Amino acid sequence: EELPRDSPTLGRNAKMLLLQLIASMGWQLQSFDIKAAFLQGKPQKDRVLAIEPVNELIQALQLKTNEVCKLEKGAYGLVDAPFLWYSAISEELIRLGFNQSPFDPCQFILRHPKTGNLEGILGLHVDDGICGGSSFFDEKIRQLEVKYPFGSKKIKQFTFTGIEMDQLPNGNITMKQTKYVNAINPIRITADRKTNVDTKI
Repeated sequence: EELPRDSPTLGRNAKMLLLQLIASMGWQLQSFDIKAAFLQGKPQKDRVLAIEPVNELIQALQLKTNEVCKLEKGAYGLVDAPFLWYSAISEELIRLGFNQSPFDPCQFILRHPKTGNLEGILGLHVDDGICGGSSFFDEKIRQLEVKYPFGSKKIKQFTFTGIEMDQLPNGNITMKQTKYVNAINPIRITADRKTNVDTKI
């Protein structure tokens, strides 16, 4: 119960501000997700987990039957894995020159170190990122990808946290949830339902 487990995610207001800024500045809307993010989080401190390896791991590491594995970092399913990952990536973004927003811990602003000009903005939602910026910003994103390889990168049209995003040729950004809504099974009520006044469902 004492393990840190609070891992912030990008808030609605911060996301809307990010999208408005990208559209206003004429930047290209981008998204990315990071491969095996939780395995790349900060190492666990003062906590040792010894686990009985699964068959695939036994074969890959050529382990003996009496050997166990020590888990050095976070993994999916551990209560503090999201926190350890958030700590690692936010630390790396700050090292790359980003500033954390005082309004949302998952929003990062990039300014040029010499001119102070706004160069880009990035939002994090666990292992997914949404962003946009100048060529200077794009270089920083490439450096981030070197440290934490991306699973996928998309531009202008993609789904982020269940919302379909589409950047139009004029730079405007639209959002919709058509696929989500269409996947919801409708509630069907027959015409004779009104005669069963005592039915609760």
